[in-house]
Amino acid sequence: MANMTVGNIYKHRVYCYFGDQVGINTRYFQVGAIAGPAVSELAFIAVQDIIFAALYKPALTDGAEYIGSDIQNITVGPPYPLQSGTSANQGNGTGGTLPMGAQVSGLISTRTAMSGPAFRGRSYIPFPSADSTDATAPAFPNAAYSAQLQLIANAALGTVGYTIGGGTVSVTWVIYHYQPAALRALPTPITAAFPTGSYATQKRRGNYGRLNPSPVP
Repeated sequence: MANMTVGNIYKHRVYCYFGDQVGINTRYFQVGAIAGPAVSELAFIAVQDIIFAALYKPALTDGAEYIGSDIQNITVGPPYPLQSGTSANQGNGTGGTLPMGAQVSGLISTRTAMSGPAFRGRSYIPFPSADSTDATAPAFPNAAYSAQLQLIANAALGTVGYTIGGGTVSVTWVIYHYQPAALRALPTPITAAFPTGSYATQKRRGNYGRLNPSPVP
């Protein structure tokens, strides 16, 4: 298994599941510094997954599951090496017993220091509970659910250090620009991330969407 290396760019994915639908959140980070002994990709995601599992489960309806997460080195370009992933922290959500429609998602907006749509992003957090809504019509995310979304947003914002065994790996969460290699811009650091105060929809996760097998990171 490969080791984390300064300068490498990784795709990070979180997997959730509800009924027969999968919810995948994809983010990107770049390794900025490593101190101490070498850290493998598998050891890194094992520590990182503990953090994301604890943040996602309270945002999921009780019948949904946090499955796990993985990372993939995308620094050089395709073909990419295999992902390193874990489902060691798999478990059900704790956000409430009554689910909303499977296509309903919490919405997190991300920003960078640059303007324009290429320098912004969104994360569609899957499978909230009806307990996450306020009492208005139409429904909006309530304060407790919005606070949980902010915690998820904070976990993928700016530069974060992870202690793994005797080593420390610092990564910067970024917007990654998919372009031909000769034209590809450097990844842009994320400077702000926050819930939008509204729900969004992902129709591919809806009750009439294609049936998805449970993912295996």
